Amino acid sequence: MGLNGLRAQGQFSQTSKMDQSDTRSITKANFLFHFAASNEWPSAYTEGPFRLAVVGNPSLHAILADKYAMKSIGSQPLEITAYEDVQALEEAAFSHVIYCEESGSSLARAAKAIQGEPVLLISDAPDGLEYGALINFVAVNNRIRYEIDSEEAARRDLLIGNRILSWAVK
Repeated sequence: MGLNGLRAQGQFSQTSKMDQSDTRSITKANFLFHFAASNEWPSAYTEGPFRLAVVGNPSLHAILADKYAMKSIGSQPLEITAYEDVQALEEAAFSHVIYCEESGSSLARAAKAIQGEPVLLISDAPDGLEYGALINFVAVNNRIRYEIDSEEAARRDLLIGNRILSWAVK
């Protein structure tokens, strides 16, 4: 099975497997959960599981699964999945939030696959917003911050929370 479609329930749910020294992934995991919890999706997407997908970062997936697998987003149970690459993601079920470790044409491919859908695509690429991410992590004074393309989020019918917007650097 590889990383394709791994579910948080069971695979990575033990704290002893989590790398506490990976502070970058721990910080990203916290941001991703808060992005999911602090934004609003159209009502048609508020039933069933709330899916958060991670593409290309097994460490981040493990941390998310360990820390947040038993949480919910609103009334929706949180389902955390991991995919090895964008191609595997393209074949998967709808995800509300997608974190894509890839950049450039691979990130653009992910953005094209979800075009027009209310999906919060998040990246950590130098040119993430230009390639279709709605939120992109950036380093500012050795700290992880993020920038937002709020106009594209509005076109996708996503309502970015005021707190999330106020913390953005761009």
